[in-house]
Amino acid sequence: MTAYRRDDRDGRWAVDFVWVFPNGSRQRVRRVSPVNTKQGAEKYERQLRERLLDTGMLEDSEISFGDFAEDYLRHLKNRVRPSTYNGAFLDIHKNLVPFFGTKHICDISKRHIDSFVDSLVERKMANTTINKILARLSHMFRVAKDWQLLTCDIPKIDRVKVAQKKPDFLDFEEAAILLDRCDSEFRVAVALALKAGLRIGEIQGLKWQDVDLKRKRIIIRRTRNDSIEGVPKSGRERIIPIPDCLCTELSRTVRVLGCDYVVCSCIHIPASRGILERWLREQMERLRIFRSESNIGWHDLRHTYASHLAMKGVPLKVIQELLGHSSISMTMIYAHLSPETKSDAIRCLDDTVSSPEIFGIV
Repeated sequence: MTAYRRDDRDGRWAVDFVWVFPNGSRQRVRRVSPVNTKQGAEKYERQLRERLLDTGMLEDSEISFGDFAEDYLRHLKNRVRPSTYNGAFLDIHKNLVPFFGTKHICDISKRHIDSFVDSLVERKMANTTINKILARLSHMFRVAKDWQLLTCDIPKIDRVKVAQKKPDFLDFEEAAILLDRCDSEFRVAVALALKAGLRIGEIQGLKWQDVDLKRKRIIIRRTRNDSIEGVPKSGRERIIPIPDCLCTELSRTVRVLGCDYVVCSCIHIPASRGILERWLREQMERLRIFRSESNIGWHDLRHTYASHLAMKGVPLKVIQELLGHSSISMTMIYAHLSPETKSDAIRCLDDTVSSPEIFGIV
């Protein structure tokens, strides 16, 4: 393949060829043509070949953002969870490539990035979503720098301000009602979220071999998104001690013949994410557990687990380990719920009460 029209949204002409150096080494050259015609692409290919013949190299600034994005995605695919890759693929192809695709990566400046952010704001995109896309762009620039594709400095990327949102969760009564009165089909999934804090992917991926009722613990070895399995979000296994009520629920759960997974559908296969989300929504409507801003979802049940632990005085460091958070900063969103946080902070003042001289009394 040499000059060709790309099969994507912009349909631009590009070149793709392999250059063989005198020492036998090979380099694949893929570039978007600066002139968007077949003749322009063919002329551009001749220029690239002549430059390789004369100098043995191409200028870094010749690499377009769109071409780099394809290499970046191939690099990413085997290094992150499938859900992370899918999110990056959508962010890149729906937002980043349409805006930056034909620009050379060294030519992208802060002014271009600010204009990009303005375009997202005009599309009424949420600030949290904008920041997620900007985080992906920042990582792409860092990878380009590591690959020595950038001879310039990485442009500054300013995130947009986001009001900190406190996690939504069920109070103790609502959690008890949900667990006691929900339809029995996926009751064990609710118990795993409320009493062990599992993510929905961890619930889908939990197998009976990961459940140790004798030692009262479960081991998170995988996450699952329907048919796609991967490592846990933290990148490592974690062991979660479980309370007696969850042990009882797991012991009562019927093991489906031919299915190794704890949460299975009626047709003896692992429950899909869509089915689990629809089922939970129906339970909330039936039990009349509502929130004004949004529906209670599976991740809110995980928030409920963490919030209840904090309200019972469990140290935030312990909650971090149970949830599998990579950083304590992620767990700090529950700090305001801990009854011990402020009282522990001021308790050190009690030591001064027996020393009147500190206050100038004696």
